[in-house]
Amino acid sequence: MTQDILTPPIRALLVDNDLQFAKTLTSALKPLGYAVSVEQTAAQALTHQEVSPTSLVIVNHTLPDRPGISLIKEFLSKYPDLQTVYITSSKTEKLAAEALRAGVTCYINKDPQEVFFEVLPAILERTLYRAKIVERQKDLADKLKQSQTRLSQAVNVSEIGFWEWDDVLDRATYYSPELLQLNEMKESDLYNGAWSAQTDMKHLHPEDIQDYQYKSHFHDGASDRFEVEFRIFKKDGTIAYLREIGQAIRNSAGEIIKSYGTVQDITKAKLAEINLKAALNEAEKANRTKASFLATMSHELRTPLNAILGFSEILAGQYFGPLGKEKYLDYAKDIHNSGKNLLSLISDILEISSLEAGEQNLNKEDVYLSPLVTTCHQSLKSSFEQANITVSLALAENLPPILADARALQQIVLNLLSNAAKFTPKNGQVKITLTHSKEAITLSVQDNGPGIADEHLAILLKPFTRLESDPLVSQEGIGLGLSIIKSLTEAHGGQLEIKSKLGKGTTVHVHLPYTCLPISGTARARYVE
Repeated sequence: MTQDILTPPIRALLVDNDLQFAKTLTSALKPLGYAVSVEQTAAQALTHQEVSPTSLVIVNHTLPDRPGISLIKEFLSKYPDLQTVYITSSKTEKLAAEALRAGVTCYINKDPQEVFFEVLPAILERTLYRAKIVERQKDLADKLKQSQTRLSQAVNVSEIGFWEWDDVLDRATYYSPELLQLNEMKESDLYNGAWSAQTDMKHLHPEDIQDYQYKSHFHDGASDRFEVEFRIFKKDGTIAYLREIGQAIRNSAGEIIKSYGTVQDITKAKLAEINLKAALNEAEKANRTKASFLATMSHELRTPLNAILGFSEILAGQYFGPLGKEKYLDYAKDIHNSGKNLLSLISDILEISSLEAGEQNLNKEDVYLSPLVTTCHQSLKSSFEQANITVSLALAENLPPILADARALQQIVLNLLSNAAKFTPKNGQVKITLTHSKEAITLSVQDNGPGIADEHLAILLKPFTRLESDPLVSQEGIGLGLSIIKSLTEAHGGQLEIKSKLGKGTTVHVHLPYTCLPISGTARARYVE
């Protein structure tokens, strides 16, 4: 495939009523890659250009309905970028000067025609070269305009203003319209150096003047760039928060002669930050109040509870002789059990309060999980037997110890098993397993209870959350068990994972990682009996 086939023909319009000459010219230009349309009158040529525009028009100096120079002027008034070639004769070369003044690209004398056809290719090549330059300039102008539009849109959205400063005269040389609006200024305020450093400081908040002046004048000497946040007073008395970034320009002697930069209104973000800090302070204050209240109330409650537990235990044990009636003995046992449950609830509340406040101190040592789990299971064995729940243990052998707080691990295991005892139906099954990998030891407790819906799993770990599987059945506790397990697990760098399906039971995994911290040589591996 040749280049001639690949390149589309150059469309041109010839306006001449000499049909023989037009035929000869068309034939001469075709091999050069031109597709020439011919019109005989100026009126026909104008219509042709409107319907089927071309980038090149060749006009003869004489036409039946008007002079060729008149047509060229009208063409250029409508199509300023149109490339035109004016054909003259030896008798009309004076018209060429007028054509050039009118804006014609070039002219050519067709007498004699041998010379005309010899120089015509060079003339047209020059014309097309100029057309390409014009097209390129137009394309660059369009791109520049597009870039300016995008920049203007970005500046408008980001609320950024631009400035330039003469550091020698210490006055502003340019403020963008956005910056003028931001400072509630008029452009005339900058004329003749009216906006100097002294006037620039007047609208600043008094507390910010010293810091702003020090940074914006590069007094620290550490860098030619500064960034400062400050406040200004608006005309309506309100305060605006601004962020300014500046860059210095030095001369050959290293002296700062000019600087330029941007100013952005950050009032909304700053006010949101201030409100957030205030809200956090209020939340911390409320949390401290809550912790103080819980500590006080727990103390006030524990004091009478200890008396209740002690005296009910004496009565239930009949240490000072029989109570007289069997019913009294049952009442004493109920009082003692209720007191123990209440004391457990108070302890849970204090525990979660301490965990939320980050006041839980872990006394880490080597702890073997297998005997700890076995001991916890034995302490809750009666709870499982009362509900006729079958418990199976599958504890991996030779598990290495983990560096952890033994009391906290015991609390994790007891809460897990207590939940399993509460929510597994009578004659149900619970499976307790311990597995390990290179990274962690995993304790899993699986039951065949009612299960938990997916939408409830997310809220289940929040404190004081309870999900009743049966509205007619009430379970003990106030919904702190899983929350305590989660907090204590995470305090050890571990992870709590719950998997459940309605009607098929629940499995809780506690992943406890090994630690890379050195184990003290004096620490002894132990478990809680």
